[in-house]
Amino acid sequence: MGSRASARASARPGARHEHGAAWNEPPPHILSQLSTVASRRYLVITMMVSGALLWLAAGNGMPLRRWVIVLGVIALSLVPAVNRVLAAALDRIRHPSQRTAEWAGVLIGVAAGGYLIATAFNQGRDLFPKTEDDLQLRHRHADAGRGHLWMPQHPLADFFESFT
Repeated sequence: MGSRASARASARPGARHEHGAAWNEPPPHILSQLSTVASRRYLVITMMVSGALLWLAAGNGMPLRRWVIVLGVIALSLVPAVNRVLAAALDRIRHPSQRTAEWAGVLIGVAAGGYLIATAFNQGRDLFPKTEDDLQLRHRHADAGRGHLWMPQHPLADFFESFT
């Protein structure tokens, strides 16, 4: 169809795309065109295997202990009883109330902060700025927190030296 014909077709109520959907509907997704469960399962397995091969080809730095944990969790989730329990738990939290969502955000924030602090201690890092760049970043964040997105130029800025 030319551009005029497609413009006329889109203006008419009930006009349809070549694939059969109405003009105001999105085109059908490829997974919805796969009619049988077996073909969908084949597609998912193919995508998982190709993703795993690409991941292995790119290399990974996971030690053996993590591999054992990951494979153990996968094997445990394949047990039907465990799978049903996990699915039921996910169904319960799929549509939380406003209060539950707020508490979840607070708990996730506290857990993330604790994780970052524990990781810093585990890596032997200090929790204070030590270099000029760290101090500059800290001051810049403090200024931004007070609403100063930029500061006026210093009157003697031309005479300052640079680290570069």
